[in-house]
Amino acid sequence: MKHANGSIKFTRLHPRNIREYLVSLDQKNLTILEKIQSSLFILSLDDASPPASPEDYSQICLSALTGNPTVRWGDKSYNCLSFSNGTFGSNCDVSESIKENHALK
Repeated sequence: MKHANGSIKFTRLHPRNIREYLVSLDQKNLTILEKIQSSLFILSLDDASPPASPEDYSQICLSALTGNPTVRWGDKSYNCLSFSNGTFGSNCDVSESIKENHALK
């Protein structure tokens, strides 16, 4: 939105408004959104190829935390990230992180 002084104001849309907009584009989006919302986790496919070695996973961690937000689903408690070079990362909230660490041990 442009103001009278020429500056641009960016507003953050409420998720409900985004949902309504997507459903208004195509009724099939309602079914897709309901499947996403009822899922336990999301598998995100990312075009990034963070380098990794057994000694250094820092680039994977950085990509998982700061990578392309358009391929993440922010309101899911667990996102499994698959990068194009075959490496994986994850984003999760604190309670899920504790479960994930126990599962990986």
